[in-house]
Amino acid sequence: MAAPFLRDFAMPPADESIESSRGSAPCLSRRHFVGLTAASTVAVLIPLYRHRPHALLMLGMVRPDVHPDPRPGIDGSNVLTADQLANAPHLIDVFDQIREIPHIADGILCYCGCAHLDGYRSLLSCYEKPGMAQFCEICEGQGRIAYRRWKEGQTLDQIRRATDARYGPEAGAESARAGVQHSLDHA
Repeated sequence: MAAPFLRDFAMPPADESIESSRGSAPCLSRRHFVGLTAASTVAVLIPLYRHRPHALLMLGMVRPDVHPDPRPGIDGSNVLTADQLANAPHLIDVFDQIREIPHIADGILCYCGCAHLDGYRSLLSCYEKPGMAQFCEICEGQGRIAYRRWKEGQTLDQIRRATDARYGPEAGAESARAGVQHSLDHA
C-alpha cells in the first residue's frame, strides 16, 4: 500500500493508461508523471536535509539561518574534556578555548550544516557530546577564529562577521565545497 500522500500518484490501472505510440505498452499520464516526480524528489530531499544539510544550503534549497542569540547563563560544562578527547589530543586546546567562551560560541551559527540537525543549536553544540568538532574542520576553524577574536577584545557581532567571511555563504564556493565534502564523509 502506498503512503497516503502518494495514493493519487500511483500507477494508473491498465484501463486508464495511455497507449504509447510504439504499441500497446502502458505509459504514465502527464499528471501521474509529475506527481511521481514530485514525490520522488521529496523522498530524496528529506534524508538529504537531515544528513547533509550543507549540501542543500549550497544548492540554495534552504536559507542560511541567522546566528542564534546566546542563552543567558550558558556555561561550558558540557564541552568535551581532555580525557574525552584521548583519540584527538591535537584538539584539546580548541575544546578548552570553547569552554572559556561558551557565551560567544553559543551565539555563532556553525556553517558545516549541523545547525539543521536535531540536537544542534550553535557552534557550542559542536563541542559538546558527541563532539562533532572532533571530525569537522569547519567547526574547528570557527572555534579557533572565535577564541582568537575574543582574546583580541572583539564583540560577538565582530566575531560573527569574521566567521561569516571565512565560512558563511558569502565566503564562496570553496567553503561550500568543504562543507559538502565534510557532510559526505561523516554522514
